[in-house]
Amino acid sequence: MFLVSVVRCSASGGNGSAAKRTTLHDLYEKEGQSPWYDNLCRPVTDLLPFIARGVRGVTSNPAIFQKAISTSNAYNDQFRTLVESGKDIESAYWELVVKDIQDACKLFEPIYDQTEAEDGYVSVEVSPRLADDTNGTVEASKYQTVTIVRVCFVSYSSLT
Repeated sequence: MFLVSVVRCSASGGNGSAAKRTTLHDLYEKEGQSPWYDNLCRPVTDLLPFIARGVRGVTSNPAIFQKAISTSNAYNDQFRTLVESGKDIESAYWELVVKDIQDACKLFEPIYDQTEAEDGYVSVEVSPRLADDTNGTVEASKYQTVTIVRVCFVSYSSLT
């Protein structure tokens, strides 16, 4: 069972450019399948070539962010500033995540708008620590939805 929260996208610009047709474009147009990319890291503009090749959304989770944060210097300055300002590690982590999700949403807005909310989403899983806590999961999902308040965002959890 998945818990999903969706925030309505606005109709603002976004980024991206046209590219040659690929198998991913055909997969969507001929088969109705929406390919998503299962990775998110800084700079999020690294997603632009994937979007151009037909990727229609991106998903992330704590494991993806752990790898991105621990293998890149791109997060160091923001993380240091957050910790020095008194944020605990988990709060600082979620602020890093929120920024990346918001930035990625900007890139997927055109797809969201063109498909009238059928595609163009960016998702993030709530903390796996909440797997056995339904109420906590619901509250975390609501918090993410309110905090991220960005177009094309989905919060989810694999409930056990």
